[in-house]
Amino acid sequence: MFKKTPDFQFRGFSDSDWAGCSDDMRSTSGYWFSFGSGIVSWCSKKQDVVAQSTAEAEYIADALAVNQALWIRKLLADLYMEQKKSAEILVENEAAISIANNPVKSAGKTPDDYYKVGNETGAAVLQSYNDILKSCNALDYHDLISCSAKLLTDFSEVFEECQELWKAMVIDEFQDTSAVQYELLRILASHKRITIVGDEDQVKLVFSYFIQWNIFLSFCCDNFFTSFFLSSTLLLRVFNIILPSIFGFNGADTSGFDSFRKDFPLNKEVRLTKNYRSTRCIVEAASFLIQNNLKRCQSKRVLTDNSVGSKITIKECCNEAAQCSFVVDKILEISSDGTAGKSSFGDIAILFRRQVLGKIFQAAFRNRKIPFNVHGVAFYRKKVVRTIIAMLRTTLPGSDDGSFRRVFKALLLSEKEETKKVIEHIENVSTVRKSSFISAARGIFSAKVSGTFKRSQLTQGRKVLLMIDMISKLVNKEESISAVITSVANMIPQDTKLPSKTQYPDVERLSEDDPAQSTSVYPMICLWPRSSKSSPLLGDDVIYHKIRTTASQ
Repeated sequence: MFKKTPDFQFRGFSDSDWAGCSDDMRSTSGYWFSFGSGIVSWCSKKQDVVAQSTAEAEYIADALAVNQALWIRKLLADLYMEQKKSAEILVENEAAISIANNPVKSAGKTPDDYYKVGNETGAAVLQSYNDILKSCNALDYHDLISCSAKLLTDFSEVFEECQELWKAMVIDEFQDTSAVQYELLRILASHKRITIVGDEDQVKLVFSYFIQWNIFLSFCCDNFFTSFFLSSTLLLRVFNIILPSIFGFNGADTSGFDSFRKDFPLNKEVRLTKNYRSTRCIVEAASFLIQNNLKRCQSKRVLTDNSVGSKITIKECCNEAAQCSFVVDKILEISSDGTAGKSSFGDIAILFRRQVLGKIFQAAFRNRKIPFNVHGVAFYRKKVVRTIIAMLRTTLPGSDDGSFRRVFKALLLSEKEETKKVIEHIENVSTVRKSSFISAARGIFSAKVSGTFKRSQLTQGRKVLLMIDMISKLVNKEESISAVITSVANMIPQDTKLPSKTQYPDVERLSEDDPAQSTSVYPMICLWPRSSKSSPLLGDDVIYHKIRTTASQ
C-alpha cells in the first residue's frame, strides 16, 4: 500500500521527434509519468500517421500522453489516492500547446480545406466559428499576423500607407522569427530598406529539453543568463538533442537567414565577433560547443577582453520545493558572507522558466524576510488589467459578450460559486432569446421580482448595469483617457486585487504586486473611437493613445 503524503505529485513528460523513421517518415511519440519520486509509466511508440510538421508530431504525442494520464488518474482514484490537482505534463513545444488549445485555427485551415477532403462537419463548425468572430469584431491570436499579411496583399491603399509610414525596418533577434512572421516582414520591406540583426549560431543550439530536470545555476556576478543557457546546453549535449532553434518551440524557422539572402540578394553582411557581455569562461565554452555545428560559418570566432570569471555550476534538485530551498539558502549565504566582496540582495538575480515557480520563490522570500522584485510578469495578463480593459471595451460599438461577462464576474459582490451561477443563468437566457449577454442581463435585472434570484442579487445586478452605463457616460464626457482609466480602476472591488503591501510590512515588494498601482507605471495602448460609426481597419476614426495613468486604489 502507498502511504498518502503531500510529496506524492502526479506529473509527466511528453515528446516526439519528426519523421524519425527513414523508411516511412513517421515520427515516434514518447512519454513518461511519475508519482512521487518514481516513474510509474513510460512508452515509446511510432505514430500511426505521417506528421506534416514538428508541431503536429508533438501534438499527436501530447494527445497520447493525455490519454495515458487520464487512465493513471483513474487507477489512483481506485486506490483512494485521487488527485485533486490537474495532471502536469511537461511539453517543450509551445506550438503543440497552441494546437491543443485551438487545433483548427492553429493549422491555418479554412472551411474550403475541410470541404475538399469531405469533412463537411468540420467545415460547418469552422464556418460558424468564423462567423461568431466576425460578429464580435474579433480575431484569434493566431490570425493576427496572417491577416495582417493578407491585408497588405489584398488592399493596396493599406500597403502604400504602411510603406509611407515605415521608410526603413530594423529587425532584432532575427533567428527567432517564424515563417509567417518572415512573410510579413518580406511584404513590408519590399522597398529593400531593411536591416536584420541575428545570430546564426543560436539557430542550431540545444535548449528546450532541460525541463526534464530542475536546474539551478550559481549566482553569477558575470552574466547570469548566459551561464544559465550554456549550462543547459552542455548538460544536454550528451544526449545529442538538437533543436532547430532556441525558439523552435514557438515556431521559429531555421531557414530565415537563407530566405533573407535569397529575397534580398544585394544585402551586406557585417559580422560582430567581439563579445562585450560575457566572461572568457563562458565565451570559450560556447565556442567549443558550437564548433560542432557543421552548417555554421566556420570563419566566425568570438573573442572577448573580459576576465575569465567564475565557472559554470549546475545543481540538480529533486523538486521545485527543494530547488527553492537551495536558492534561498544560497542567497542568505552569499549575502551574509563576511568577506569584503560579499553580494547584497540587489546583486542577485534568479531566472525561472515558468511563472508558477515565481510564486514559490515569492512565498519563500516573504517567509524569510528577503526583499525582492519580480520582473517579466505579462502586464496584460493581470486579472485587474484584463478587467479594466473589458470595462472600457463595453463602451465600444458591437462589444462582445466576453467583455460584459468579465465585468459582471468582477463587479458582482457575491461568493465565487454564486457569481458563477448568476453568469450561467444570464448566458442561458441569452441563448434561449438569441440575444446578446448584456441584453439578457438588462431584461433579468430590470424585473422587480424573480423566481431565480434573491432580491439582493437583483440589486447587485442593477448596480453592475449602472456602473456599465456610468463608464459609457464617463467616456463621452471626459477628454483624458488617464482620468477615465483612473475612475474605472476605482470601481473594481478591493477584494479582487492582490494582497496589499501592508500585509507584508517587513518585505519590499514590486509595484506589480499591486495591479492598480501597476497600471500607473506601464504604458497602455487603447483604441478610442471618435464617433459611434463603425471604424475602418485603418483611418482617422481611430486614435492611438499611449498613456500613463495615475490610477490609485
